[in-house]
Amino acid sequence: MIGAADFLKDHGDDDRGGLDAHIDKSEGAFEERVVRALVRTFGLDPKAWDTGPGSRFRLASFDAVHSDFPVRLAAARLPATQLSAEKRYTGNLGFHELTPSVLFVPAEFCKTSVFKTWAGLKDEPTLDARPLGLAFACIGRLFVVHDWPGVAGRVPARLEIVLPELSLSVHPFDTLLAVIREDGWTSAR
Repeated sequence: MIGAADFLKDHGDDDRGGLDAHIDKSEGAFEERVVRALVRTFGLDPKAWDTGPGSRFRLASFDAVHSDFPVRLAAARLPATQLSAEKRYTGNLGFHELTPSVLFVPAEFCKTSVFKTWAGLKDEPTLDARPLGLAFACIGRLFVVHDWPGVAGRVPARLEIVLPELSLSVHPFDTLLAVIREDGWTSAR
């Protein structure tokens, strides 16, 4: 059995090569970025999830093997919005629909594609009762929107946006994984 350290040594753990050399730049590539974070954080062996061609680095395969993970994870590469030349020139970073002002206003957050994608997944009849987390990228960093109550009050305020009206939190993906690791979750496989 290959350990996480050996896997990452053989396949890389950054976005400049390694796994990215073996995959196309599609939605699957983004999902593999999320899976790579799980592998690194928990020292997992992704070969144990190999349920068929192309399944090893998919969240569905992770979920099938690790159904005791406290949050059911999904990933979506969401489109950035186009900026006019004038806004690009002035250094406006609002090229993504998720600006800090949107994150702190539940009524505005509900209009975003992040929330709409999360809500659509939450309504899936095939999901179990676990909380749902949707990983997404914003300005090159992985974030997650989720309804897992285990994070409440355990994350520095500067890293957490809580929308109590929606029972949702938004913060960096690695922050969610760190809290789950602190809770003692480990792979039994």
